Amino acid sequence: MEQNTLKFKSNVDHVVTLLFDTPQTGTNSYGEWFRYGCEHNGQESSFFATGYLHSKLEGYGKGAKLNIRKVELDGGKIGWDIIPEEGTSIKTKTDVPAMVQQRQATNDERTKDIHKQVCLKLAVQSMGVVEKLDIAEVNTRMIALQLLLEGESETSEDKLPF
Repeated sequence: MEQNTLKFKSNVDHVVTLLFDTPQTGTNSYGEWFRYGCEHNGQESSFFATGYLHSKLEGYGKGAKLNIRKVELDGGKIGWDIIPEEGTSIKTKTDVPAMVQQRQATNDERTKDIHKQVCLKLAVQSMGVVEKLDIAEVNTRMIALQLLLEGESETSEDKLPF
């Protein structure tokens, strides 16, 4: 039995029902691929997802009814809108390990940003009361504090510039 392969047209709604909890995967000369089985317009079909689209679909499994819309963005880039139809809900983060990893990566970036803000504040405070701040000195101190805070400094006290 030959199966239809769904090709997404830009700015067109494609309502599909996923037939499996996970896609078939593999690699080829273009990299990793993800093939989803679905029902579209009453026919059994499948579609290939990019890594980005796959990451947006990971929260859904067998029976999920989704409106998938390919969106053309500035600069020739492609985006994807995934709109769950009524009665379809996303899996919880405990159900999908990749979603947990994605959240951890986001939290890591957020933590680094908070560290940078705290180190900037401490770097300015360490200079005491001055009429004019030396930006280069503040930057040097801030970087040294970040290295210390994130455990990347070889010896903690020897690397601090103050």
